[in-house]
Amino acid sequence: MCGIFGWISFGEDLRAGQRASARVALRSLEHRGPDAEGTAELPGLFVGHRRLSIIDLSDAANQPFRSPESSALLTYNGEVYNYIELRPELEKLGVQFRTHSDTEVVYWALRHWGAGALARFDGMFAGAWHDPAADEHLIFRDAMGQKPLYYYLYDGGLIYASELRALLALEGFNWKIDRDNFRQFLSHAYYPWDTTPIQGIRKLLPGSLLRISRGKTEEHRWWQSTPGQDVFDITPDEAVDECVALLTDSCRKTLRSDVPVGVFLSGGIDSTLVYKLCAAEGRDPSAFTVTMSEPDYDEGAKAREVVSVTGSQGHHREFDFNPVLLRQAMTDVFAKMDEPHGDPGYINAFAISKAARPDVTVAIAGDGADELFCGYLPFKAAQFAGFAEAFPDIFARGARKFAHMLPGSDGYVGLQFKLLSFLNGLGKPPLERFNLWLSTLDQSEFAALTGLNDGAEVFSFPPSLEAALADMNPLDQMSYCYQQIFLPEFVCHHTDRAAMLNGLEVRAPFLSTSLIRFANRLPSSIRMRDGVLKWPLRSALAKLGFSKSLVRQKKQGFTLPLARWQRRELAAGTRALCRMAESGEGLLDRVTLNRIVDSHLSGRRNLYRVIHCLEVFQAWRQRYPHLPVTQ
Repeated sequence: MCGIFGWISFGEDLRAGQRASARVALRSLEHRGPDAEGTAELPGLFVGHRRLSIIDLSDAANQPFRSPESSALLTYNGEVYNYIELRPELEKLGVQFRTHSDTEVVYWALRHWGAGALARFDGMFAGAWHDPAADEHLIFRDAMGQKPLYYYLYDGGLIYASELRALLALEGFNWKIDRDNFRQFLSHAYYPWDTTPIQGIRKLLPGSLLRISRGKTEEHRWWQSTPGQDVFDITPDEAVDECVALLTDSCRKTLRSDVPVGVFLSGGIDSTLVYKLCAAEGRDPSAFTVTMSEPDYDEGAKAREVVSVTGSQGHHREFDFNPVLLRQAMTDVFAKMDEPHGDPGYINAFAISKAARPDVTVAIAGDGADELFCGYLPFKAAQFAGFAEAFPDIFARGARKFAHMLPGSDGYVGLQFKLLSFLNGLGKPPLERFNLWLSTLDQSEFAALTGLNDGAEVFSFPPSLEAALADMNPLDQMSYCYQQIFLPEFVCHHTDRAAMLNGLEVRAPFLSTSLIRFANRLPSSIRMRDGVLKWPLRSALAKLGFSKSLVRQKKQGFTLPLARWQRRELAAGTRALCRMAESGEGLLDRVTLNRIVDSHLSGRRNLYRVIHCLEVFQAWRQRYPHLPVTQ
């Protein structure tokens, strides 16, 4: 896990001032790589790297990495877990390794196999390959977007970095806050697809690469796995056994490390499986659990049961979260957050990463299981949407009126929240319906808040995504949306950023490429069987000897009782949000904002998500007050 920065100039060389600015940008990534800094400066090229040492701790594995006999160099962030398996293949091609690192394996794989090497890697990574002799550069990102990569393409060159902050640290660029992208953020609670807060700066899409050759830039997808294609002929029991075998192999590989490793254990289905299988490898990893002062959000008892049943000798540490600690964690996160991100789980992830870092340098988590094995409530909604749409509109209007009569529960996904979210998406195309089901507000409320006519454009995505959904069943459509949109920039984003702010690497065994392919080839009737979310994983838990209560537990997101605390201990800060509308930039309608805040604080509606998004954006905006907003 590291931080990377690079600047490629087309034609003329980089000026001295640009190189000095590049070094400042690289230093802004120190938190991602506290162990070493390296740079390489060639004509028309600056490459920088901040290292967090995980495998082969020697200086010989530092980056940018190159071999003595070539000018080609590599800089990358992440880990390729199957480097041990790839090494003998390269040795047969004549490679004589000087280190025991995965970095050198990645370097020689790209030397021998070119961009085709990416499909051989099983891991999480984002990086760049520079070959000045061939005047070719490859910028790449892993299959599911676990590692971030931002880039800015302009007439004179291309700049890339692990985090947005590095690009914003550069002198001489006219950065502006993108108004349309802000609306995307406010609707989704994150910047989806390739969008960012800044006009012109983009994220490289997961499973994609940029090829820069002789001043021309092309983007390609090097990875694609689509739910429902080439479906297995497999029985449910065979599916469960193969799932356990693949996850076991993935856990074995993700445990590879020359530094201490632990597991983030919530007691939920995903982290329980990961913890059990990691412990079975004989490593007895430490377990780290967040507990809550609010009983209905506390998962401590489940985590303790998992540790007891597993019988691991590893240390189990619990960290209690309460409003006082939340306020401190929010202050820390808001002061350092690289890109606005409205998931309260970001704060949880930051707190547990900070607490675990003195004991471990690597943590293993259950990210990805919900997206691969149908773990979210909208998967059930997708099955019933067609049935509900058969009823006349009068039934939907009546259901909406009934929902508004219900109290705005501050529990995890209350009835009013579920009902209104479901109704928001009825009658819409699959991708738009997905966005509306997960939106912070319904379409009319969002339009009123942001000054749009109807808000429809915010809930659509590129035609290529719509086309891919055309022939899928509802469950596969939902899986594809979650994997392509939600997983990279919501789940993986907050995990990476929260951990890296504390110099911690977090790995996700469920996101092994072999397990992704397997899950996407399973019949949808097995991924969610008889209406049971994550049926293969629940069945795996049962086979491994866990109690019925753990196997049958409901989804409890990695979140906190933020709605409740906003109405109590954090109410003053919630009220202060209305100041945002006074900035004169016209991002929000003040009357609508006041109505939203009042409705939430009074308990009529649970609107904590849009309120938290505004708090996050306001804090981020205060760090860049000089940036204008596009018209």
